[in-house]
Amino acid sequence: MQTKIIMTEEQIKKIIKRLEDHEKRILVLESMSENIKLKKYNQKDSKQVNHSGPKGGILFLIRKGILKNKKTADDVWAELEKEGYIYKRDVVQTALNRLSKQKGLLVKIEEKGKKVYAQRK
Repeated sequence: MQTKIIMTEEQIKKIIKRLEDHEKRILVLESMSENIKLKKYNQKDSKQVNHSGPKGGILFLIRKGILKNKKTADDVWAELEKEGYIYKRDVVQTALNRLSKQKGLLVKIEEKGKKVYAQRK
């Protein structure tokens, strides 16, 4: 046997308001967790962080602040070369894509048909 629940318009509005408040709070908490993750990474002693490989090179660039502004994969590749990281461009592109996943340290944006990467805020 099913029971029908009848709610007034005012009750429905209250529920919607509470859901909207919850959504705002969740967004704030998620952004805080990303900031904490980034701060923890930046506070680590460089001896503790493994900067080997293409991912390590990109993490090194993040630590130096080079990726605070938008950079293309070619820009990142050139910066890595300056620091002594010698990799093919497609390998650097793959590392950038992996670091720019949903909860990664980077954000990926498409501008004028090109992907650009920047440090997630």
